[in-house]
Amino acid sequence: SMGDTLTITTILMAAETPQGFIQITQQVIKLLYNLEIDSELEGIPGEYALHQNYPNPFNPITTIQYDVPIAGARHVSPLQLRVYDIQGRLVATLVDRPHAPGRYSIRWDATEMASGMYFYRISTPEFTAVRKLVLMK
Repeated sequence: SMGDTLTITTILMAAETPQGFIQITQQVIKLLYNLEIDSELEGIPGEYALHQNYPNPFNPITTIQYDVPIAGARHVSPLQLRVYDIQGRLVATLVDRPHAPGRYSIRWDATEMASGMYFYRISTPEFTAVRKLVLMK
């Protein structure tokens, strides 16, 4: 009925984040159709994130995790993950491709690199972040 539609619309508009929208949408579907939502949407991050690598310091392999949410109207986001030395020179491109929403993990083998501090940077049209990592040989 019209009242139900207005209530559902109001509830959906109250979601402040994409993850909140997904959770509320799942609840509405459950109420209306008595269905449990068991889909890949449950694991989709609500926002971009670049996590601290581990281990850190490392020798010579480390793991970097990053999150990609649903990017507006697009369901695929172009993404780059690059490593720079202390002087800002690009030393490695770990990722340079479109990504679907989700949590990702990549290993960097720095066997050929000198000991020292490096920076890794994630960049998409909507998000950029930088973190530091330390290679100790």
